[in-house]
Amino acid sequence: MFIFNSSDAELLSIKGLGKETVNKIQNWRKYFDLEKELSSIASRKIHFVTLNDPYYPKTLKEILIEYSEDSPMREACGFICLKDDAFYFQEAINHSAQDDTFSIKPMDYIKKKLDGDLVAIFHTHLEGTADPSQKDIITAKNLLMPFAIYSLETENFSVFHQDDFEIEQNCVKRLKKELAIDD
Repeated sequence: MFIFNSSDAELLSIKGLGKETVNKIQNWRKYFDLEKELSSIASRKIHFVTLNDPYYPKTLKEILIEYSEDSPMREACGFICLKDDAFYFQEAINHSAQDDTFSIKPMDYIKKKLDGDLVAIFHTHLEGTADPSQKDIITAKNLLMPFAIYSLETENFSVFHQDDFEIEQNCVKRLKKELAIDD
């Protein structure tokens, strides 16, 4: 529902919106001078960023896909973290001798884990689906840490998580939503 095109009835059906607020929404042009605001923004040399602006920050999903596609012949890996209620990604070096597997140095993992913001270990699958391999499952279980996986072939994500992992289920649900994974 686009709020400015909604009827009074639709807006009044939203919990917490009263008649006064609905009136201001419906008549927003009376309360808001767009030209004046744009002039004020420009005079203060502020760049107004919209969703379609190239300066608008990329989503975690976009960042992970771009990072993955930059390494089409070798598994990419890193850490998905949560700080100040926002996900971010930290790249890691793949130290594996083989291109179709990944290995993060234990010290790099420990440092990131001690930061207290690690949510999941990320890596790509060069071929096949994003479903976790048997090695992924065993490693995730040993670390008690979710694995987020992106398949370069199917262009899909998966997140492997179990209830006994150290990361709370609601955080994993948020991550899945961020990556557009249907449960």
